[in-house]
Amino acid sequence: MSWDYRIVKMTIDGENLYQIHEAYYNKNNELCAISKDPMNPHGNTVEELGHDLNMMSQAFNQSALVKDEIVFAKPDWEEE
Repeated sequence: MSWDYRIVKMTIDGENLYQIHEAYYNKNNELCAISKDPMNPHGNTVEELGHDLNMMSQAFNQSALVKDEIVFAKPDWEEE
């Protein structure tokens, strides 16, 4: 399984809200889950914080996921 950060769009009371979530992929690189809650950059050192923030910034190179339209693939852990 692999993961990255993705921008997730949701609509609340007619207003769009964009947040960054962890996205998880199965061995076929198909989206199989996202984190329940949005993520905040974090790290145990300034360097780790910078690395996490850099990983989050890479989410802007991909299209945003629309929360109500996401179709999840089967995760690897359900294949056995």
